[in-house]
Amino acid sequence: MAVPSELGTGAASYPVSGRQGFLLFNPNIEFGPFSTDKVRRGITIGSGELEPGLTSSTTKREDHTVSTFSMQGWRGMCEARHASERTTETTGVGVSSERGLYADKRESMLESSSYVCELTELRGKRLRLELDGTSGWVVDSGGTTVYSLSPIREEMTMKHPELHGYLIDSRNSSVAALQTSFDGVVYFSRRLDAEERAEVAVVCVAVFLHRD
Repeated sequence: MAVPSELGTGAASYPVSGRQGFLLFNPNIEFGPFSTDKVRRGITIGSGELEPGLTSSTTKREDHTVSTFSMQGWRGMCEARHASERTTETTGVGVSSERGLYADKRESMLESSSYVCELTELRGKRLRLELDGTSGWVVDSGGTTVYSLSPIREEMTMKHPELHGYLIDSRNSSVAALQTSFDGVVYFSRRLDAEERAEVAVVCVAVFLHRD
């Protein structure tokens, strides 16, 4: 993915490692001068239930995954949830010469997904990342939005398929971006100082764990 123009000239780009291959061994996520100290990618656990009825039945299922990491003075606990509800309704029953005894059915599906990552610095600072299907945001302990994430993509070319990622804004200015496709790439604007880069790097790791 090319450097997003919103970051201005001189933006730094860092290829990411640790997101491909044998993730069962929980390799550290690394890019540029940043690296996790420890990563634990959670196993997805699911539960479901069936609610039968005379003319309809509903199947509910919920899957959730908890992952944790530590990185240069920060700790993250991230939880992904996906819920689905499928309803099957019998709309008609009859007998015909072609079909014999038959029952017409109609199905509907409701789905919802969420991803939340609690980020805690050893000095006490707390941030909360939330991602929905299209965008995301990071708020501090007082509920103020510190960063907002909007989706970006680069169309397929002869060299690569379509690429996806997020543009990260702070105080109405784009400060970073990340490509989540494949290994990934992180981009930092020159406007970020060293402390801000370290904080945004933690946010990027939290996003990558969701996309692993």
